[in-house]
Amino acid sequence: MAERTAKQEMADEVRKAFGQTAMVNNKGTQKVSVMTFSQKNVYLGLKLVSSFDEKNGVQRDPVPRITASFNGQFVEYPIDGKFWKEYADFVVKFAEVLEGVHIENSTVIDDVDFGKKMMAQFRNRGA
Repeated sequence: MAERTAKQEMADEVRKAFGQTAMVNNKGTQKVSVMTFSQKNVYLGLKLVSSFDEKNGVQRDPVPRITASFNGQFVEYPIDGKFWKEYADFVVKFAEVLEGVHIENSTVIDDVDFGKKMMAQFRNRGA
């Protein structure tokens, strides 16, 4: 039996945690949510995105993407741990200013251990 690849093991972990979550569009883009946050008109998500290489007829390896939506306007955030720690420090201060404000309709997926496992293969790339 052939040795299992890291990609296959990662897919198994995702299925075990969330069921079948990849959105497959035959030879199209595949997306697997790693972490998401959604409240009212704000969305923030970390996904693994894999596109189809038409020329070679293969699915490309997944890459992490952080996407945010505010009132339906989508933006991409940097994949940079240092940025996120600095941003999070600011957001904590923001939360202090907004303490006591009631927020409804929350959806949060925040399994940090799972997120770290999913992102381990991308550590120390590029920088």
